[in-house]
Amino acid sequence: VLSSAVIDYFSRDAVFDYKIFWKRSMRCAITSRIIALKCGMKSCGGVFTAGLLHDIGKVVFAEIAPERYLEVNQDRQDNEIIEQENQIFGMAHPEVGFMLVDNWGLPNEIIQPVRFHHAFGDAQECTDLVAIVALGSLMASTYGKINKDNVQDFANACQELLKTLNLSEKEFVAILGESSKAIKEDSEVH
Repeated sequence: VLSSAVIDYFSRDAVFDYKIFWKRSMRCAITSRIIALKCGMKSCGGVFTAGLLHDIGKVVFAEIAPERYLEVNQDRQDNEIIEQENQIFGMAHPEVGFMLVDNWGLPNEIIQPVRFHHAFGDAQECTDLVAIVALGSLMASTYGKINKDNVQDFANACQELLKTLNLSEKEFVAILGESSKAIKEDSEVH
C-alpha cells in the first residue's frame, strides 16, 4: 500500500523514474525480510521497512535537485552511483537518507541500515540488520540481470555478507528462490 501510494504521489511529470525506484525498494524489502527469516529473526517489520527505505536519499536528491540528479546514471553499479553523487553533491544517498530518517525519529533498526547498506563494515550498531539490508540491496539491484557471464561476480560480491550473517551457500540459494518467487508475486499484484 505504501509503495503504491508513493509511486502515485511522485509520478507527476517527474524526471526521476519513481516507479523503477520503488519497485527496486520493494524488491529490497521483500528480500531483506526473507533473509532475516533465514537468519532466525522472529520479527521482521523493522527490516522490511529498512529495506523499503534504504535508498530514500535518492528521492531527496531527485526532489531538491532534479536536473542535477539526472546526471547520476541510475543504471550503473551502486558504487558508481555513490561516486557520482559524491562528485555532484559532496555526499551520497546513504548519508542523505540517514539524515532524513533520523530527522523523522525512526528507530535505530531502520536508521542504521539506511546509512550503512553500502558500507556495512562501518556500522557499529544493528550490524546484523545492516548486513541483511546490504545483502537485500545487492540482490535487488541485480534482480533480473544475472547471467552466466556475471553470476560469479555476483556470488563473490555476496560472500562477505553471507559470512557475516552465517548463511551457507545452500541457504543463499534458497533465499534466491524464495525472494524471486515473492517478488514475482508482488509484481503481479501491482
